[in-house]
Amino acid sequence: YRLDDSRHLPGNGLGLAIVSATALAHGGELVLEDGAPGLVARILLPLAPSNQ
Repeated sequence: YRLDDSRHLPGNGLGLAIVSATALAHGGELVLEDGAPGLVARILLPLAPSNQ
């Protein structure tokens, strides 16, 4: 989501959707948190077994 005053920024707004889908495809998740200033995005992925 982009606020009206940020329309001058390039991009199509698909970045977080792509990151989220990629994380889910690997058994993980995307966690978004309110940070100061701005957004904090954490990608949580499961650890691979040590024998791989």
